[in-house]
Amino acid sequence: MTFDVAKFRFLTAAQVIRLHRSIIMNAQPTQPSMLESAVQSPININYYTTQQNMFQLAAKLSEKIMKNHAFQDGNKRTALLAAYMFLRINGYKLQSAPLQSNTVNGSLANAQVAVCTNAWTAEQLGQFYQQTSTAIERPCYAATTRACHTATAEFTDLGPDDTLVTKDISIGVSDPGEAYVLIPTEVGYALPVGNCLTSSSSALPKPPGRLRLMYYHDTQHFALDSSPVCPRLVIPQQLPRQSTAKTSPATLYPYGEMHTIALDGTPDAEFAHLASTVEQEIGDALDQLKDM
Repeated sequence: MTFDVAKFRFLTAAQVIRLHRSIIMNAQPTQPSMLESAVQSPININYYTTQQNMFQLAAKLSEKIMKNHAFQDGNKRTALLAAYMFLRINGYKLQSAPLQSNTVNGSLANAQVAVCTNAWTAEQLGQFYQQTSTAIERPCYAATTRACHTATAEFTDLGPDDTLVTKDISIGVSDPGEAYVLIPTEVGYALPVGNCLTSSSSALPKPPGRLRLMYYHDTQHFALDSSPVCPRLVIPQQLPRQSTAKTSPATLYPYGEMHTIALDGTPDAEFAHLASTVEQEIGDALDQLKDM
């Protein structure tokens, strides 16, 4: 197996944080410098040594995230997520068994723990990744490097007496120039139907899949194209215009601990699309790692 070494794509610390916040838990790293060190490790190895095996680089990234312990909790799961996404953006899928089988997922979880407890080396983990990966079409992908911050947005929907009710909510936003936000799951569930402010999140129907939205640049809010006033989510910063129009199409990706809304046709949308496959392909392994 040969790789185009010059075109390896590496994850940034900001992207790992985005994965952690959207899929594992809504929390920032407690040791940001340790995360930066972890994501830099495969880059340095690729640059300064003769290591040209993509799976070994993925394993080194995973090992460093686990052992550097940059997050308060969920480091093994975040490490597996990072390895999965690193391989995905480079044209491989970390799951070669049928999706209905838990065999590979169980082995993935055990492999992560083996490295964390020094029963395995990173090299052995890389060999395991290679054995359980399948080549896929390499996505058209551009890395984003900016950080994800917590901000306050306004969510408006109908109250019990059919009047508009607005509530402040905490969301994740990036620096100017990027095209996504992370929103609480109850807001993601409510956008198609409304009534988030008067219903418990458990009572809200989950969207069947991705939801098409519209972003209104003049008012900086997301809403359904068919219902631009309610429900709506007003965010505290402008997202980049995709054309000269006053609106940009967007998509809600309802997965993980926080849902993602990204403007269509942007690198952030492609990243959200790739991350949305996690639950289907390695979700069982992530669940098993919670208790390991």
